[in-house]
Amino acid sequence: TEGIDIALLLDRSSSMDQRARPGAPRRFDIVTEVIGDFARRRMTDEEGARDSVGLFGFAGFADLLVPFTLDVDALTGVLDETDIETEQRLDGTAIGSALAQACEVLSQSEARSRVVVLLTDGEETIHVIEPMEAAEVASELGIRVYTVYAGPRVQLVQMPFERARRVQADVGELPKIAEVTGGLFFHAENREELEAAYAAIEELERTPRSEERFAERYDLYPLLLGPALALLLLASFAGTTVARRVP
Repeated sequence: TEGIDIALLLDRSSSMDQRARPGAPRRFDIVTEVIGDFARRRMTDEEGARDSVGLFGFAGFADLLVPFTLDVDALTGVLDETDIETEQRLDGTAIGSALAQACEVLSQSEARSRVVVLLTDGEETIHVIEPMEAAEVASELGIRVYTVYAGPRVQLVQMPFERARRVQADVGELPKIAEVTGGLFFHAENREELEAAYAAIEELERTPRSEERFAERYDLYPLLLGPALALLLLASFAGTTVARRVP
């Protein structure tokens, strides 16, 4: 059976530490749980056509946390131990670098379909590799990128000497990245919308499965053919003797 290669890109910047309200789970904790459930479903397909999944984390820099694997326990184990970046000098949102690194690894894949699912709660802040530059590379390689913005649609912004005002969240170039590569953009404000986004991606990336089975056949009739032939010869011989008169 044959699956596809899926690269999961996870934002580890300090802003992922935010909570919807006091006492609520951190945004990062919600995200990792949803991503873990998504990976588990894709890597344990009931029909055996499992997908190979890799995990990339990024803040100020991008890291390959789990190389592409079919071992769901290995991936979810690392995901459970992953946390946000706490060092200020390593903080940031390097979307372009993360996408470029995922494309570099996926370029070596021979899978029929290669997909990136990029999740962040902010826009590019590092600018070493611009997100659209990485998106163009993904498009040339035939890698489809789904982008997910995990955060509120409306934010309160406090300007100096002004009252706080509500503004639309800036999703940066995430919609353009998805459009250029043939993917889709999702805005998930809460856990339910985040789960719906990953469920939609899961439904869209259902490639035809082909399965090859090999069976070894053994002929058992020779075991019975010899005795049967011997009995047939014995019956023929007995038919020419006095034995043919015996009922």
